[in-house]
Amino acid sequence: MNFTNQFVKKRMRRDRVMVTKLVELSKKNRFLHFFIGISCRTVFMMVSLWNEAMGFLRTIGIGGNTYKSLKNYKDKYKNERCFIIATGPSLTLNDLEALKNEYTFGMNAIIKKFHEMDFRPTYYGIQDHLVFKALESEIMEWYRDNDNIFVADRIKWHSRIGKNWNVFPLNMSYHAYKRWFKNQFFVKSSDDLYRSFLYNSNIGNSKKEG
Repeated sequence: MNFTNQFVKKRMRRDRVMVTKLVELSKKNRFLHFFIGISCRTVFMMVSLWNEAMGFLRTIGIGGNTYKSLKNYKDKYKNERCFIIATGPSLTLNDLEALKNEYTFGMNAIIKKFHEMDFRPTYYGIQDHLVFKALESEIMEWYRDNDNIFVADRIKWHSRIGKNWNVFPLNMSYHAYKRWFKNQFFVKSSDDLYRSFLYNSNIGNSKKEG
C-alpha cells in the first residue's frame, strides 16, 4: 500500500529540486526576485483564472461535455454515510473486508491489492497522471470498461482512458506560487466538482464534492 506514497515522494523530490533552484535564483538579487516572482505569479494566476472561467461557463451550459457524467452523481448519496480509503501502511485487508457492505471510495495503489482480496470499493479515483502511468496496467485490468472510476482531466490529456470513465476538472495552479515560493500550504474545496476541483484538496475531497 506504500507504493503511491513512495512514487509521489520521489516525484516531489525531483520537482522540489527544480523549484528550489528557481527559488534560490530568485533570492540572489532583488531584480531576479521581482522578475521571477512576477512571472510565476502571473502564469499561475492566468492558468487558475482560465480554469475558473471554464468552470463558470460549464455551470451556465457552455461546454463541459468531457465532465457531463459528473452531474449524475450530484446528491446521489445524500445523507448516506461513506468511507474514504487512503492507502497508508496501516491499512489492512481485514479493514477492507469489514467495509464490504458500505459505500466506499478507494484511490491510487489500493488497486495493487485487488488480486489478494474480494473487496472492491464502490468507486475508485486517481488525480495524478504520473501515478496513473505507474499503475496503468492494473487500472486498465480492473476498470477498463467500468463507470465507477473518477480520473482528473490531466490523465485524459496524457493517457488513453476508458470510454465510461468519469473525468473531473483539476485546477493545479490556484495556490502554486505560495506553495513553492512561500512554503505556505493550504486547502480550499469547491462545492461543485463539475465546476472545478482544486489540487491538494486530496482525492477524498473530490468524492465528497460530487
